[in-house]
Amino acid sequence: MRRAMHQRNQISRIYILIFVVSAIVIAACCIGFGFISNASSKTDPDTGRVKRYTSVYIEEGDTLWSIAEQYISEEYDGMDSYIRELKQMNHVSDTIYAGCYLTVSYYAETGD
Repeated sequence: MRRAMHQRNQISRIYILIFVVSAIVIAACCIGFGFISNASSKTDPDTGRVKRYTSVYIEEGDTLWSIAEQYISEEYDGMDSYIRELKQMNHVSDTIYAGCYLTVSYYAETGD
């Protein structure tokens, strides 16, 4: 009886540990990839457009390149510099993970 109770306690601790570790991993993923809604940062003096940020849900098959193609605009020096900015903002290397979020910057008209 005592042994069975001890085993149940051990199993309960294992489930609690798994839950806590899972919660930490999910939180780290979400924080690391940034939950940021649209927020103005600066206005480009040449175009009068405002630099904004948004959070993009990463789907299976997405890459930094494919996401960058959707958000890059003439204000950026090129794809490589834009991807470098994405990596720096999100603290990632070349790998992103489906199910997480990525903060991206983009330029929009001041009224958008």
